[in-house]
Amino acid sequence: MTCVAAIEYWNRVYFCSDAFVGSDVSRDILARPKVFRRTHPPLVFAFASGIRGAQLVENYTVFREREPKESVEAYMVKAIADSIKATYKAHDHTSDDTVYLCAHAGHLYLIQADLSVLRSAHGYAAIGAGSDMALGALGALQEAVTSRAITPKAALDKALTLASRHCSMVTPPFTHTRA
Repeated sequence: MTCVAAIEYWNRVYFCSDAFVGSDVSRDILARPKVFRRTHPPLVFAFASGIRGAQLVENYTVFREREPKESVEAYMVKAIADSIKATYKAHDHTSDDTVYLCAHAGHLYLIQADLSVLRSAHGYAAIGAGSDMALGALGALQEAVTSRAITPKAALDKALTLASRHCSMVTPPFTHTRA
């Protein structure tokens, strides 16, 4: 279900999420964005698939600050993924398929359901049922964004519009968030 896409641009990360919630046979519009912000430390998360895992991360997980000489990638693996794992364990949440996009310090990371952390060399990522279509659109639009022919927001709108056109589990309205 769903589609969330994000793109790195000039040390910022731009997110766009749809509003679909449901299954193959039923659908609804989620009343809140699939993106949430944590201020201490500054993190922005987007989620797809399991909603319970995202609720736990948004409302219970405590993240430490990044140490001065710690790389962003090491921080994502050691602090962020491990804190999510600890929260799941503390709340007896053992089977989760939630995947996340997470922005910190101008970098975009994918946190998979097994809590492995990846960063694409392309500077963009997408999660959810419409992710393949959104990734294709972002790949086609990357040069236009890089050359400033279109904005990251416009590219993300086009990617989610394409995904909603061809995937029954992607539905507007789309919500934009900048990290």
